[in-house]
Order: sequence, then C-alpha cells, then structure tokens
Amino acid sequence: MKDLGPTKRVLGIDILRNRDKGELFLSQLSYLKKVVERFRMSNSKTVRTPLGNHTKLSIKQCPQSEDEKKEMEITPYASGVGSIMYRMVCSRPDLAYAVSIMSRFMANPGIVHWQALKWVLRYLNGSLKGNLKYTRAAQDEDALEGYVDADYADNVDTRKSLSGFVFTLYGMTISWKPNQQYVVALSTTEEEYIALV
Repeated sequence: MKDLGPTKRVLGIDILRNRDKGELFLSQLSYLKKVVERFRMSNSKTVRTPLGNHTKLSIKQCPQSEDEKKEMEITPYASGVGSIMYRMVCSRPDLAYAVSIMSRFMANPGIVHWQALKWVLRYLNGSLKGNLKYTRAAQDEDALEGYVDADYADNVDTRKSLSGFVFTLYGMTISWKPNQQYVVALSTTEEEYIALV
C-alpha cells in the first residue's frame, strides 16, 4: 500500500479542506460546468431558484401530435435529467425537488418539460460554486436533527403530495430525499402524518 496523502477527489466530487478553520467542502464544480456547457447553457441568463414557482408540469403537456413527438425524440431530456440527478444525490440537495418533478416525464417529455429542464440548467449556471460545507462539531448544537415537509396535493395529474426530508448532523446536511406520497391526502394534517410514515 502507498500513502497518497489526503484525498482530493472521489467519484467526481472535489474535496477541499481548510484545516485552520476546521472546514471541509464537497464540490462538483468541474462536472457541473461540463453539464452546463454540454447543453449550451453556459451563457444563459441565470435564475435564483431550481424550478420556477410558475412551473406546473403535467402529463397533459406530453407530445400529442406526430410532429411534436419527432421534435422531442432528438431532445436530450433524459440525459439532462440524469446528469443533474447524479449530482443531486451526491452533493446538491437544492436540486432534489426539481429533479423529482422532472423525472416523472422521462419516458415522454414535452416542450414544456424541456423548458423546465433548461430553467434548472440556468439555475446551475448561476450556482456552479454551490457545495456542501462541513465544519468541526460545535458542542452547543444538537447532534442530529431531522426536518420533513410536504406540498399539499401539488401533483396536477394525481393530486398526490410530494414530501421530503433533510437530516443534519451538528447543523450540516448529511441526508435528503424527496418522495411522492402513495395516497392522496385529504387534509394538511393527514398529509403531515403520511409524510412521517
């Protein structure tokens, strides 16, 4: 065995350290730059949210005519969502909601879905330096905290809610996941219970 020193990169994730301040950063800047460039969005106007609040995606927006289907066949929608999904799982919890919504339409995306994906790429273009930051544990903070929330019946097609959770350890994000609920919640109280199970 050979000691190669501190790890600097694992599975495309750059590991940056500031030992004096006790900080460690997980970054995917180089990969995200390549994704943004591959989809020709590096010169795009940036946006501040991963998905616009005006965006309501539905299966009714899938291609209806043969011309629309042919146009969408050459659009790299699935490749774009997949590229973003890998980074969301590794180091970008801010993309979880948008990826969860867009991945519903991977089999048959329409023009509106493609525009939503381009919105996410514009967000990425403006937040390339976003990363996870870990610092030395502060003794006065709670060790493990969990947060859960859900939108109420926001899926336009099924009226099911999307719930998600985030766990932090000493104030730093360690686990996150969005999930579409299995049943339709009839009230916000019922929704909170479903999100917890």
